[in-house]
Amino acid sequence: MKLVLSVILSLLFFSTLNNVAASEINEWVKFASSKNGANFFIDKNSVKKSESTRFFSWIIDLPKPIEGVLSFKEYREADCVSKKFRVLRQKAFTDSLGEGSEHLTTSFSNFATTLGFTLKEKEEGEWEIAGPKTVNAAAIEYVCKGPTMYWIDIWGDEIKDLFS
Repeated sequence: MKLVLSVILSLLFFSTLNNVAASEINEWVKFASSKNGANFFIDKNSVKKSESTRFFSWIIDLPKPIEGVLSFKEYREADCVSKKFRVLRQKAFTDSLGEGSEHLTTSFSNFATTLGFTLKEKEEGEWEIAGPKTVNAAAIEYVCKGPTMYWIDIWGDEIKDLFS
């Protein structure tokens, strides 16, 4: 009887360890694409719920490198009720899906400036409203309501020209 109980307890212990290890593995799910080739991924295992707030990691994969950057990884907070979000951490990488070397000299604002965008000056971690039919709105929908594939077709002409 002790042997049977020991085996059952051991199986439960190792099963729990495997579940913890599996939950720490990134599971990148593509939730949006632009018609120009940029892909957007959310790590399903990173989504954490707190009342109407969600915390999650996402990656923007570019179709071709810009200033040596092929992907951006961000850790975000989103409010499901107000549809606001804020970036808590942000990094640029030389390879897809946040792989390769971290690109220390390029921030997202530098990248956006390179593409001709004018970004509103904001404090780090400041809340922004996700505009309708944007990738930010799609990300909030995904983490708040569940997976749906979105096709984002709302880019400015600068992005369309760059990725065409």
